[in-house]
Amino acid sequence: MTGTAGEIAALLNLIEDPDESVYQTVKCRIIEIGNSIIPALEDIKELEETPLQIERINEIIASILVKKLKKSIDIWLESDEKSYLEIAFHIHEYISYNPPKADFLFEIERIRKSIWLELNNYLTPLEEVNIFNKVLFAHFKFNTEELNYQKINDFDLGKLLSLKSSNTYPISVLYIILGEMLGIPIEPVSVPKQNLLAYIDFTTAITESNNPDIIFFIDPLSGQVYSHKDINSYISKINPQEKNILIDQDNRVLFVKRWLTDLAKSEKENGFEAKYLGLLEIIKKL
Repeated sequence: MTGTAGEIAALLNLIEDPDESVYQTVKCRIIEIGNSIIPALEDIKELEETPLQIERINEIIASILVKKLKKSIDIWLESDEKSYLEIAFHIHEYISYNPPKADFLFEIERIRKSIWLELNNYLTPLEEVNIFNKVLFAHFKFNTEELNYQKINDFDLGKLLSLKSSNTYPISVLYIILGEMLGIPIEPVSVPKQNLLAYIDFTTAITESNNPDIIFFIDPLSGQVYSHKDINSYISKINPQEKNILIDQDNRVLFVKRWLTDLAKSEKENGFEAKYLGLLEIIKKL
């Protein structure tokens, strides 16, 4: 629900009202207006010196962003498709406020086309992934880093597309999105203390007792490929009791839950308590 320029100006002035009931009314109306008002709130915050008013503005921004993300994730969870592309854009919206979706899609399409031009029907799975790696790391020069909770932008696929740097989550979801677009079955897998991908043979039926076959594993930070022997050796060293590597229909939700959990930790690490608490409420429903 948008507001007129005059209404928005009045609302922004009333954020400083000492009457708590007035502030709560103003806050609710600003939240209704949504993401479009955030740049104005950020501008005011830069000029503000009163701790209480800065806290109020941060609280309002957090409420707007969390409300929109919650609504988007609720819709995503209800969908049969549960598109990785859609959820990646929703998280991009949360981190970058109000980004144009067309730019986001355009950059992904550029990468998809670059990979598609090198694919053919006679490549092995390993050769296909090698093409992914060449395009992502050599041609587009993406740079990836281990998790650093001080860097919130590293959780954003949109920032990876524009600034060429991210942590494991955006580059992982980019692999998966491109795989979906190109018919190459790459999925996240649950491996202790790692965020790995797997090239899947979906010709194997999925039943309660029979997961699809994993042909090999991929470390999205580097494109390094690992065999079953490599992963089993790793697991036996860190957790001898762990027997299963999870691949199932709910894996999309589990991946998003891990992504948001680490993003929440990043918000807390950077002092954004309201965003942290808001994300925790979303995570509880995943």
